[in-house]
Amino acid sequence: LIDDWRGWDFVSLNNDVRSPGVSHGTIVSGIVSAKLQNNRGVSGIGGGNNNRGLELMMLGVGKTEPSSAALDDAILYAVQMGADVIQMSLDVPQTSAIDNAIQTAVNNGIPVVCASGNNLPGAPSAVLYPATNPNVIAVGATDLNDVRAYFSNFGPELFISAPGNQIVSTQLNNTYNQASGTSFAAPIVSAVIGLLRCINQNLTIQQIKDILSSTAAKVGSENYNYNPTRPGHSLGLGYGRINADAALTAALPVISGLSTVCTSAPYTVNNPQGTTVSWSTSDSSGLSIDANTGIATRINNFIGNTTIIAKITKPGNFSYEVQKATYVLGIPLASSTTLIYPSGQRGIDPVTLCASCTYNFFVDFVPNASSYTWLLPQGFSFVSGKNTSTPGIKTSATSGTYTLFCQINNSCGSSFTNSLGINISGGGGQQQRVVVYPNPASSSLTIESTGSSIEISDTNSNGPAMINTVDYFSAKILDQFNVELLSGESQNGKILMDVNNVQNGLYYLQIRTKQQLIVKQIVVSK
Repeated sequence: LIDDWRGWDFVSLNNDVRSPGVSHGTIVSGIVSAKLQNNRGVSGIGGGNNNRGLELMMLGVGKTEPSSAALDDAILYAVQMGADVIQMSLDVPQTSAIDNAIQTAVNNGIPVVCASGNNLPGAPSAVLYPATNPNVIAVGATDLNDVRAYFSNFGPELFISAPGNQIVSTQLNNTYNQASGTSFAAPIVSAVIGLLRCINQNLTIQQIKDILSSTAAKVGSENYNYNPTRPGHSLGLGYGRINADAALTAALPVISGLSTVCTSAPYTVNNPQGTTVSWSTSDSSGLSIDANTGIATRINNFIGNTTIIAKITKPGNFSYEVQKATYVLGIPLASSTTLIYPSGQRGIDPVTLCASCTYNFFVDFVPNASSYTWLLPQGFSFVSGKNTSTPGIKTSATSGTYTLFCQINNSCGSSFTNSLGINISGGGGQQQRVVVYPNPASSSLTIESTGSSIEISDTNSNGPAMINTVDYFSAKILDQFNVELLSGESQNGKILMDVNNVQNGLYYLQIRTKQQLIVKQIVVSK
């Protein structure tokens, strides 16, 4: 309609919807969209946080009393102009034209909200029309004690309630004052629906009703189970008193991605169509995230809690944030400074221990460790604390030289500590020597044993003989997550591994002989 920039009066048929001396519509307007954070008066539910907020099209249907004949025209015009929600704080006699207009709104996906009516002296306490229309979201009022306001009409048609007693809002002549009535509860619900539509324009009417009913607060000592076919519904307050925070939270998009970051992880959010997203974290010193792609990367060996934040922005400078709690863990840093040592001998390598003795071993604290896997040479055994940082180990081995490792584990992977050389005194024995070449390797890797010299009895001579022999051994290549990539067993004292299909990088080579476990770092570089 021409010049409807400040609304349209469907009774007087002009663009001046003001009703001299009547603040009713002005109160409703302030509840919905009085500006936020301007240090003036009140803040509306949808007043906008430094943005335009919810915008109103004021449609007049009467100066002092509403007109049934005008109401259906106003509803249809709201539909034609693309309203997100239709708010009515009024009651009129029922007509088929109004019912048809409401049906048209619903068919176009527009929620219709109406006050349930006020139980004034001599007036009925039942919900009034058009709030009784089954397509309408009927709203009752609660008071300052969070119970049904004495004046609020109620009954089976009531869908939800909102504060409606002593509501402070905008009034005529640049003033603010209190007002009470279901007329001032209904716009609270309408404004929350408006914000839901700001978050996700594609929410259906049924989805909006489901959100409102499932998040409403069950207050007022009402019987919310009076009707088994409508669980959670009461006659006095409908599904309860609206909870704006819970309703908006339920409608927010959800961030998808890992709850634990090891090295890096991608994050996505199901932001509604027509919006843009910008990513950040609550602790950028420990976890960086690309503002555009949502790929997060652990930095500075950070370990701890942080939050992934997605800021979603719509045209018109409307924005909101969704968050996901995340724990940054990382692969355990079992570097060369992480020591293994028996009780009282920290920093000594190799250590000399007696055969058939029991020692308490220790490994330095690694802050992101969850378990410890000790790799014992042959002849060593656990007596306590097998998967802890302080096991008891018995050295039931023949005399000789051995090597001890500890693998530090968590859900991100594992890594090895430094080795500890152990000399066992009290007998004869030799350590098997194994060489690895070339390192770095480009196509193949050779693991070769030089054998060991042992003294045995020669029955064909009068004395002992020294015989050179090559012992059996096996080998595995493991990645940083302790995943086995290649393995092999010795033939004629050698293992030849083809690393053509192994990506460039740093790996662990785990070699097991009869007497010891040897762990070496190898590099694949092509």
